[in-house]
Amino acid sequence: MSKLCSKCVTLALVLLLSACATRVPSTVPSDQPWRTDASIFSKQTAYYQGLSNWHYRAKVGITTPQGREQASMDWSFADQANSIRLYGPLGLGAVLIQFDDFGVVLSDNKGVRHRGQNVQELLDRIIGWPIPVESLVNWLFLVPHENSPFRYRLDPSGRLQTLEQQGWRIEYSMYKEFNQQFMPRKITAVRLHKDSADKAVKVRLISKDWQW
Repeated sequence: MSKLCSKCVTLALVLLLSACATRVPSTVPSDQPWRTDASIFSKQTAYYQGLSNWHYRAKVGITTPQGREQASMDWSFADQANSIRLYGPLGLGAVLIQFDDFGVVLSDNKGVRHRGQNVQELLDRIIGWPIPVESLVNWLFLVPHENSPFRYRLDPSGRLQTLEQQGWRIEYSMYKEFNQQFMPRKITAVRLHKDSADKAVKVRLISKDWQW
């Protein structure tokens, strides 16, 4: 009798597990379609452009054909001017980058001031970081840079997951609430070289704080 009960219990468990397995659908699509319509960014763009000041802190790492580096980043925007402070294990020590519509000034840890008109060109020439900073301002706020073609994908929750623009692919993940706004905690941007993957550039940001 006990053997019969044991067999019945085992059969019931097998049937129950089989039923559960057939009832659980896949909630995450294997691949999201690429989109190009800009309407989804209108609200976020208006919010971002309406800010008179903001402050962003993150850990930043970059991989180039020359090697890997990482640093802490403090980025402030006020009075229509940007100020980016990089510090930590950099080859040049602490670096301060200040730029607005009139030009760029990069100050190294020796107090030497380097001037230019393009942030990316100056940053690449002095530090070796080929990052499109002017576009990165938009990408941080989850909107594409204006007047440049783009395409994007959303995650299953309807948030921006991937943005491709200017030869870069930007991946957003680990969304978290910062100052009453959900922003990605992790941002990874990859620029693939057209001739060789060995010449690719990868930038990773781990967001620490947002204030506006």
